[in-house]
Amino acid sequence: MKTFCRIIGIGLLAILFPFLTASEKSVKSIIDDWFETCSIIVDMGSLTTDKNKEFYTINLFVQGNPPESADLVISSDRAVFTQLKYIHELSSNNRSLHPNTPQTPVGDATKNISVSLKPFRKNLLYSFRAYVEKNSIVDNTLVSAFVKFPTDTVTQTCRVEESTWFNILVGASSTRRFVFVLILVVVLYISIVLIRAKL
Repeated sequence: MKTFCRIIGIGLLAILFPFLTASEKSVKSIIDDWFETCSIIVDMGSLTTDKNKEFYTINLFVQGNPPESADLVISSDRAVFTQLKYIHELSSNNRSLHPNTPQTPVGDATKNISVSLKPFRKNLLYSFRAYVEKNSIVDNTLVSAFVKFPTDTVTQTCRVEESTWFNILVGASSTRRFVFVLILVVVLYISIVLIRAKL
């Protein structure tokens, strides 16, 4: 039993080793990479129908210091989009509304539709609906959302990714981040106890 506990403890420490580097500077760089490196998560929902209108919901979560401006671009392999509109996401934890209301006018269906986001700041809410022509989406329709940076800010671009478990902290609230760090400390404590177990 004692050997088994030590094996479990050593295994946990091996998993946590990247977080427990000896250098304080290294630890700081890891924390900065988690919470400060410029990252943008694009969370695109499935096709939704409401009040006889069809649309995709798109949410952006920004971490770090992004460029002053960027474009949200929604693309498809066929002409389906009629409008891209900023909305107030009532269920969002973020209560900082964008000072503008970025949206495109209603028009004929197109493959690509975009809005300019300026100012582009991590503390603002970015929630949109990409409206599509009714019944234009079929099973094999490809739809994606992108962030396009101005050509004069290439050196300031951020990493842009889809929402996954690996980047869940980017869109997480400060409370969830605190809970994550707390769990990390508890797991570390348990692993040390298991290694030192005298059972």
